[in-house]
Amino acid sequence: MKLRLRPQSDYLYQAKWEALYILAEHWKSDMEFYTDELQFLKGLIDKYFILLIKDDGIQHIQALTSKLSASEQELTQLTSGIKRHLHHLEELIENSFVYDQEVFRKEHAQLEDDITKFTESFKLLKKDIFLVTKQLLEEKKIKQLISTK
Repeated sequence: MKLRLRPQSDYLYQAKWEALYILAEHWKSDMEFYTDELQFLKGLIDKYFILLIKDDGIQHIQALTSKLSASEQELTQLTSGIKRHLHHLEELIENSFVYDQEVFRKEHAQLEDDITKFTESFKLLKKDIFLVTKQLLEEKKIKQLISTK
């Protein structure tokens, strides 16, 4: 399933600069939220890292950590791209002849596609981390129940 943020019509080519600016501001806000989520997930892995080592899950935790690092780098690049895009939009609002409008709109569409791809992969990573954490907590709870009997 491919998630797209914009309507399938020719909205992108008809939208006013102000509307695209508002959309890009939403993207920026979303990236700030993903930054917070990423920090939370890194903390979650750090907290349960010892349990994963004891349960021979070191390879899995290394894979998750590697994916988190890649997501962090991608998030940094997207955030930078969005900020640059917002700056270009500000310039276009002031003077619509600053950039080739068709090229700019194609870049806008590519940025949106990149954000969508990141969002999809980040959700899968988050789901995997939560699943591993849930399993560890359940195993720990079972071990505690067994040891108290």
